[in-house]
Amino acid sequence: MNAGPLTRPDVPDPGARNRTDWPRLAARTLGVPAALLLSREADGSRVERPHGDPSLLGALRAGMDRAMASAEPQAAAGALAVPVRDASGTVLGALAIAEPGRAWKQPDLGLLMELAAGAAAELAARDAMTALRDSEERFRAMFEGAAIGVLVVTMDGRIVQTNAAYREMVRLGEKELHGLEFWKLNHPDDTDGNLSLFRDMAAGRRSSYRVEKRYLLPSGNTIWVHLAASAVRDGAGKPRFCVAMVENVTGRKAAEERLRHDALHDALTDLPNRTLFGTRLAQAAARTGDDGAPRPFAVVFLDLERFKLVTDSLGHLKGDELLRIVAARLLACVGPADTVARFGGDEFVLLLDGVGDAVEAARRAEQIQAALSAPVSLGGYEVFTSASIGVALSADGQGHPDELLRNADAAMYHARSLGAERFAVFTRSMHHESLRRLQLETDLRQAVRRGEFRLVYQPIVELATERTVGWEVLVRWHHPERGLVGPVEFIGVAEDTGLIVPLGRWVLREACRQLAAWEAEYPADDPRFVCVNLSARQFGDARLLQEVEAAVGEHGLRPGSLKLELTESTVMRDPDQAIPLLRRFRALGIPIYLDDFGTGYSSLSLLHQLPLDGLKIDRSFVQRADGTAVVQTIVALARSLGVAIVAEGIEEPAQFAALRAMGCEYGQGYLFARPMDPEQVPASLGRPIAVAAS
Repeated sequence: MNAGPLTRPDVPDPGARNRTDWPRLAARTLGVPAALLLSREADGSRVERPHGDPSLLGALRAGMDRAMASAEPQAAAGALAVPVRDASGTVLGALAIAEPGRAWKQPDLGLLMELAAGAAAELAARDAMTALRDSEERFRAMFEGAAIGVLVVTMDGRIVQTNAAYREMVRLGEKELHGLEFWKLNHPDDTDGNLSLFRDMAAGRRSSYRVEKRYLLPSGNTIWVHLAASAVRDGAGKPRFCVAMVENVTGRKAAEERLRHDALHDALTDLPNRTLFGTRLAQAAARTGDDGAPRPFAVVFLDLERFKLVTDSLGHLKGDELLRIVAARLLACVGPADTVARFGGDEFVLLLDGVGDAVEAARRAEQIQAALSAPVSLGGYEVFTSASIGVALSADGQGHPDELLRNADAAMYHARSLGAERFAVFTRSMHHESLRRLQLETDLRQAVRRGEFRLVYQPIVELATERTVGWEVLVRWHHPERGLVGPVEFIGVAEDTGLIVPLGRWVLREACRQLAAWEAEYPADDPRFVCVNLSARQFGDARLLQEVEAAVGEHGLRPGSLKLELTESTVMRDPDQAIPLLRRFRALGIPIYLDDFGTGYSSLSLLHQLPLDGLKIDRSFVQRADGTAVVQTIVALARSLGVAIVAEGIEEPAQFAALRAMGCEYGQGYLFARPMDPEQVPASLGRPIAVAAS
């Protein structure tokens, strides 16, 4: 290791003992035949230095032990011993003289004590030098063997000593480092701040400092280090040199950066997440152009279409793959000043810099739609996706981030209402519609809690006898302020928010209760029934089977008294799960009808596997002039399947006559009756329904 501020060549060899022969000097000074100096070592051992007649050593030792134990002079016949003490009074040993038969006088004691003081000074100096040398050896051992880098720097900034760990860290040898200005190792961007701290320490304005900085290695690589520097001062308090401990913290910095990145990015796509997007949106809102005016930008809210179909059909791993592909396509549509973020699920949000009008916004939205419309290969399947896109211009939200996000979201919902693969640029009317929908959702939640719903019953008529055999149950909302709210207005909101599940649960129980009440008060030989519609969310609820069984059992309904209606899309969404559940319903004696048949998509081979009890022909086929062939086909299909057939939307006598002629068993519609309040139903029991001009 290079000679430097820590090297002390003037320190005596700790192996050298007392330079003065104090026993010989004592014997000559006091004219005695024997003397002995005893010193106590740091490790507890004793070192004796005798002089003169060996036969007198026993007497000398006895006196010395007493002097050391009492820290006081001890005189006996033929021997005189005094303790050897340092300036603090610590006993370092003893000095004794012996002469048989001699009577010791005060001058003898005084001379021996002066000699002992001299021996004490030399022993203390010896111990101090030994301790200093041991301390320096320990420091050198720790310096060179330290696991972290250590270096010594002069106060003009030149490196004079380094340990092996430091040399390994910076990939430089001892000769290359010696005399090098320490800041030559710094990354150029970190030099100024580090130099300022060092100069403060060199000027005596600080005694130490800590800093994290980068080293630029000879290879061109960069590492992060944590450096703790301390000044070593001379006796006058002036900084003499600096000792710095340096730890390579590149791994920790990388981990911290990864944590920061993960906290601000989506784990699946590595796009910015909602938090980071919010920060960039706020920055965009505060940005101005060269003229001082706010710089325009647009917020684009994007919701994928048919994403759930992909995950339901191909699994969530393929769904994740699709999201990553969509993320890559969106990134390809934007520039370096733009941001693409994933908010979760199948929602993406874009921040487009410089987009200031509806024309440019529409062009960018069309570009995104085109990028997403290209087919995607997933697990051997060619999948097509698209998105509903809403765009909000910065000028429409006065640059306020929350308002812009809300506007883009409202525009996206408006685009979705227009149909698939559409986009919309925000207008104020959309904001009013969003507020109306929000209020409707709030009122709907309260309505479920307060019980503001009522059921109405539309008769289902046996066409051959024109008698009512059952009722389709329909729900109505009696709003305390708005009056009657139609199902078209609130059912979609209930489905989107999940409120359809508790609402549907109440409909099921109330319909069963009402039918049981009619059966008890107006008994009939032929069983009557109620048909209750199940939404897709209800059908996917794990508790549905138990709730249906409980409602039927609680009111003691006969088998077949409760029929459940499901749409084709609900059943066909996941036939592998739907079929076992339908079979369990059938085992409970609960028939299943497929509602709005013909409007969805059904595989005929799969339709034969479904445990169905009836098909309901959608009103659109019944009411269309050219729908006769479709209706005949459905009636024939029902016969081949051995299930009942119900025609919906019968409003004209001619429709009724045609359906009866085709062999359609049941029908419902305004020709027979509009939906009735429960109080109106008993009047229609037991008599044919009135059919005008039938």
